[in-house]
Amino acid sequence: MSTYFVDGSFYSKKRGYGIVNQADVAGNTKAEQSLNNGGWNHRESDGEGYKTAYEMWENGTAVIGDRQVLVFRCDVKDFGTYKINLEFIADNDITGMKIWSGRRNLVRDSFDLKKGQKYETSFYVNVTPYIPALSSVPMMDKTIFISVSGMHAQLGKIEILKEDVPVIWIAGDSTLTDQNAGFPYYPYGSCTGWAQILECFAINVAVSNHAHSGL
Repeated sequence: MSTYFVDGSFYSKKRGYGIVNQADVAGNTKAEQSLNNGGWNHRESDGEGYKTAYEMWENGTAVIGDRQVLVFRCDVKDFGTYKINLEFIADNDITGMKIWSGRRNLVRDSFDLKKGQKYETSFYVNVTPYIPALSSVPMMDKTIFISVSGMHAQLGKIEILKEDVPVIWIAGDSTLTDQNAGFPYYPYGSCTGWAQILECFAINVAVSNHAHSGL
């Protein structure tokens, strides 16, 4: 088991974990960038708003605005299924917090917390080669993404351990696929494949979505 604390530091390949620096997301297109950013794209209309979108507090790092997104990235050694344990004490009142994993797969829908309230949750993520749309070359990144949004949405202690559980494998078209979205996040203006919300209902199961538009 590996334990991390989201201390506001940016991810680097050498470090192996940290917050994704939105000024340094690789990719020639929005679709390519989203694969290196947990399924998100920073909206150009927001300018450099991401630079003041979150800050380090006593018990973790939190989003300042209610529509910004905090993306945490962690590299793992092997392909497989991992259990993610999240834990933090709310440093402020939190409203409308959502939690995503992987390519913007919703694992916890909107919830509120009072300042000082402790929050704990667990879910599973499957890390496996992924063939992007319009490509025949699989991505071999062994990477876990966890992202949150909502007013004062927060990440603190993160435990990651490899654990074998059943995996739901998804194949299909645009009605299921992992759709990327822009942030600042406006849900009414963002598409979602229905397989992207399966994790909200999965108990001791991981979801691995390989659907693509047009298939």
